[in-house]
Amino acid sequence: MSAPYLNRIELYEGDFGKAVHFKCTDKYDKTAFDLTGYTVKLRFAIKGKSTSHLIVDATIDDFPGGLIHYDLVSGDLDIDDTDFNDDGECELDVQAIAVKVGYEETFGGLTLIVKEKLPATEG
Repeated sequence: MSAPYLNRIELYEGDFGKAVHFKCTDKYDKTAFDLTGYTVKLRFAIKGKSTSHLIVDATIDDFPGGLIHYDLVSGDLDIDDTDFNDDGECELDVQAIAVKVGYEETFGGLTLIVKEKLPATEG
């Protein structure tokens, strides 16, 4: 089964153990960007803020195919209460940053929607 390379992913605050998959494509012709010789980081930024929420090393799954992923760990999706909108969601823009000696390429196009966890109910 192939990994889901989506433009929008919905998760819950505090989720971990799930993979975020990303496909790096050429911005002009939309073909796969060959990542041979590159290292790749994923940058998660809360929409409307200039600072990064999280920057992590990505795993390259297919160098010529431009396919990468990152496995979320505990704390990655801990979002400040003030960053959730009235619908209980926080939108993160995700970019892949591929770097090799003397060259850097940035890829966008993935939105991660983090939903606020509902408080546990007693019962």
